Amino acid sequence: MKRAADRMAEQPFDVLVIGGGVLGAFVAWDAALRGLRTGLIERDDFASGTTAASGRVLHGGLRSLQYMDLADAVNSMREQAAIASLAPDLVRPIPFLFPAGSGIREQTLLRLAAPAWGVFPRMLGFQRDLPFPRFHASPRTLEPDIRDWAPRGGLVLWDYQLTSPERLVIAVLQAAAAAGAAIANRIEALEVLEADGFVSGVRALDREAGAEISIRSARVLNAAGPWASALWDQGTLLRHPISFARGVHLVADVPPPPAALGLDWQEDSSSGRLQHGRRMFALPWEGRTLVGASWSPIAGSPETVVEPTLDEVRSFATSLDARWPELGLAAERIRFATAGLYPVFGTDVASTDSYAASRRPLVIDHGAEGGPAGLVTAVSAKLTTARALAERLVDEFARQLRTLGVRSGRCGTLTAGPLPAARPVVIPGVEDLTFDSAVAFRIGESAAREEMALSLADIVLRRSSAGLRGAAARDVLDSVARGAGLALGWNSDRIRREVQDTEALYHRMGVFAEGGQA
Repeated sequence: MKRAADRMAEQPFDVLVIGGGVLGAFVAWDAALRGLRTGLIERDDFASGTTAASGRVLHGGLRSLQYMDLADAVNSMREQAAIASLAPDLVRPIPFLFPAGSGIREQTLLRLAAPAWGVFPRMLGFQRDLPFPRFHASPRTLEPDIRDWAPRGGLVLWDYQLTSPERLVIAVLQAAAAAGAAIANRIEALEVLEADGFVSGVRALDREAGAEISIRSARVLNAAGPWASALWDQGTLLRHPISFARGVHLVADVPPPPAALGLDWQEDSSSGRLQHGRRMFALPWEGRTLVGASWSPIAGSPETVVEPTLDEVRSFATSLDARWPELGLAAERIRFATAGLYPVFGTDVASTDSYAASRRPLVIDHGAEGGPAGLVTAVSAKLTTARALAERLVDEFARQLRTLGVRSGRCGTLTAGPLPAARPVVIPGVEDLTFDSAVAFRIGESAAREEMALSLADIVLRRSSAGLRGAAARDVLDSVARGAGLALGWNSDRIRREVQDTEALYHRMGVFAEGGQA
């Protein structure tokens, strides 16, 4: 997968995608497989926004059943099976424990919905080889390793964890590029262009070259996530007001719990982050404990850069440790944090029900609302069903393009089989692995040459999950940076700066390579 910045300015497209998160990646792959001339641009790095700030759970539709939304539940079940087929090395089963006595209303709904959730996938032919949900009235019937977490019993159900949404996105983009799509990161859409009432492309900034370019396309999908509204006209902003909440996940160096623990939040008026009625999860992930997400409504337009701050990490960790000291989530044990913006549609952003606030995607056909025909915006907070939404969007684009004489095939992503790039990438020298400078060098070189990594942070945080488990030692970062530098033509000053910039990212949230706090 090569950065196709030159093709952006030279080649007219049938479909141009703005945004390299999970939705944009699936749209680009679907469109390219159908034979449509496809381009995708991403302002920063792929999967660097909301996709990376997820809870890393591949939800199978249980929440939809709680809301009696059978259609959405079935869609989630099908899409969960599809992603498990596309990325089997990134998907693993994980038990969820909801202790009795907390969240009474939610537990009642869970107990009512869980049996159907266990039966439906098998009835509908979706492969989900998971144990059936079970409510344990007594802790004696629970597995010994989770008994202490539910002294009055509780509900145990199984779902899937997606260990690396970032690698899934890279794998999908690799497949899109192999199918002919032109893909480039570090290209920012500045303005949607139109002619005679129809979209004609976008004006964009190539942030690597520092030059503006015009990209021509018959159809444009705005999949820029929280930043999608930056390309809307004032009328669309008034008709479709979107609020956002800021969510933070913490990665802690403590023994992971034996199951994903569903824990009630309590009101914390001082931080505004722990609200009564919300659900907190502490999950085992990559030998660490992943906890989140917080929920902090934000006012006004979303910030350009979403990065957890030192005060935010410490405050969140302190609140968690005070509420659940048995988890051991003291601030000095935090090794990384992610922050993301989550859209809230048609409800108060301070609502305690974050799932209800964003369970349906927002899809805007700008042509039907007085804007340029051929421009569509899609904003979604659901990772599991991104492929299905992408297929629906490309179906409509293909229908419209047929009226212009553009022929296209049928979607083939559902039955594509395992994606070669959908695999964990382990950097030796991180955690307990023996440091091997040659292997680390090759990982850096390969990520830069084949996966469009343009910075050291791109490699350690998104081409690999190593950096999410904690800051790597300087010699590890230096080896990876030198490999990337060989591919990208970095001199020694640039290599040193890349290492310093990556270390600074950890320092800003108070995490150091030796595991201390700022």
